[in-house]
Amino acid sequence: MPVAAGETVTVTIPFDDYTFRRYSVNEGRWVRPAGTWTVRVGRNVEDLPLETTWEVDGDPIAPADPALGHYLNGTVTETTDAEFAALLGRPVPQADTSGRIGPNSPVSDLAHGRSRIGRMAVKVLERRKAKAEASGKPDLNILFMLNMPLRAMGKMTGGLVSAEMVDGIVDFVGGHGLRGARTVVGGFFRNRRQDKTTQRQLDSPR
Repeated sequence: MPVAAGETVTVTIPFDDYTFRRYSVNEGRWVRPAGTWTVRVGRNVEDLPLETTWEVDGDPIAPADPALGHYLNGTVTETTDAEFAALLGRPVPQADTSGRIGPNSPVSDLAHGRSRIGRMAVKVLERRKAKAEASGKPDLNILFMLNMPLRAMGKMTGGLVSAEMVDGIVDFVGGHGLRGARTVVGGFFRNRRQDKTTQRQLDSPR
């Protein structure tokens, strides 16, 4: 209801069983943690003059795993690989430095490939990434490109790069330059012909 200027009203906010609940990943269900909660009220998050405590009789909560380290106090920018592994529940995946390149390899793996062009491309992206981070404004597009699997080039180019061409690019950056280049060029023209055929079929009257 509308409140006139200078008028005082009493507002009641009910706390039910759903107010304090959260989803427990470990238990696979919603829980209502027991304990003492602090309720603050004010004009905004920086102006909270009213404060009280609220006792919740809910589910007992298991103590947090100390292996989570910095995650427990919110300083996530200082977490270690061991802490992330504890959160993940398995060892942290490591970058493949063997030089083997496949369609599922991220672009960043080209840094360990046999192709000088691939290594150079990653160096350019890494320099741009470092420059953006130094400015305090990380470039998410560069991060996406570095972590994008090579097979995603088809979607990223709107179909301009076919699956056959991706195979050729994988061959090229994997050290089979001539064979890869032939596959890419041949795949490009075959892809164009297929696109034209598909377009004619779509344009033809039914």
